[in-house]
Amino acid sequence: MTKIRLAAARVLVALLLMSAAVAAHADSNGVVPLAGTWTGTFSSTYWDQTSGGSIKPKLRYKAKVTVLISETTGVITSMMISFPSPGFPMTSTPSWAPNLTLSGFSGNYHMSAALASSPAITLSGNSNKKGTSLKVDGVAATTEFTHEFKISLKKSNN
Repeated sequence: MTKIRLAAARVLVALLLMSAAVAAHADSNGVVPLAGTWTGTFSSTYWDQTSGGSIKPKLRYKAKVTVLISETTGVITSMMISFPSPGFPMTSTPSWAPNLTLSGFSGNYHMSAALASSPAITLSGNSNKKGTSLKVDGVAATTEFTHEFKISLKKSNN
């Protein structure tokens, strides 16, 4: 009888440990928080669509950026990318954007964000497992330019 009780106790402990592990897994989707301040580089290759006869319609833009991410339970409520003066190139007139604010989602070390107005932007990226590095690829389109870009960020100590 003691052997049966001991075996039953082991089974009960194993079930409790397994159910606790399942509950802990259900509460976490493996995401490190992205909220905070990030700094790094923004590199873009873009095409001036207004200069069909131009010798060099393909242009490059590179800048050091600061990115502020606000996040709540897997939802990126705000991702503001701040550019140094004069800003992100929007048109050939010239027109510049000092910052861009996107929103999106995060989960399982991945994030995505978008901006529907001009410039229309879609981006997708991954963080490292510690949440200290973020690599993002994206595209942006205005009435005159189409950008393909990469953002490489490190989380600031905040």
